[in-house]
Amino acid sequence: MEGFKAELIVFRGLPGTGKSYLIELLQHALPKMYRVSRDDTRAQILLQPSYSDEEKYLCNDLCATMVRFLLQNGSGSGVVIDGFSFTKTKDPAEFIRKSTQGVSRRVNVLLVDCSCADKMAVRRIVRDIGTHPAGDRNEALYSRQKAIWEDDCSAFCSKTYRFTHSATGGGGDVELVESCVCAGDMCGEHVCAVRVLLNTDDAPEEERKPQQQADFIAGLVGRQQ
Repeated sequence: MEGFKAELIVFRGLPGTGKSYLIELLQHALPKMYRVSRDDTRAQILLQPSYSDEEKYLCNDLCATMVRFLLQNGSGSGVVIDGFSFTKTKDPAEFIRKSTQGVSRRVNVLLVDCSCADKMAVRRIVRDIGTHPAGDRNEALYSRQKAIWEDDCSAFCSKTYRFTHSATGGGGDVELVESCVCAGDMCGEHVCAVRVLLNTDDAPEEERKPQQQADFIAGLVGRQQ
């Protein structure tokens, strides 16, 4: 991934897979990076959200508009997307396309795909009930999204890498697992999307695992020169 810098970082994964926690660590490393969260947007504009599809589409469009404005006018190092699962393959591509439409330059995108064991995700979800901004985030939601999850993003990601943390310290290992020279323009003709796979299972004996993952992502953030 030498030389690749992305200014739009899109986190994807089922509820409880650690997306928001990694983004929190990422923001500590990059305090000038903007964060756009669907959960926070919903909480700010809806006093009593019903979590209907109509609300979801409204919040999606508002988030895409904010991202587009920040990419075009913001002075930060990049924009990170939080609060989305993006269960279908087309979902992140559609959001990226809307977010970059009209931006007057090429935009590099990093799609960060988080996954962990089902039991671990459910345990995190149960732990956060009552404190998480998404009031519909529960075990039933996880099961519904898991049932329709689609994994293949090769239609719009030119390369897919797997990052494996190092138990002995250091920067971890990066492995190219898929390259698609025919990746289409589902995201828009001025977009280049690269995907990174992260395993976010808890590893009590390896406390630095999430920090290593966040540091790795932070090293890929920046505007193309």
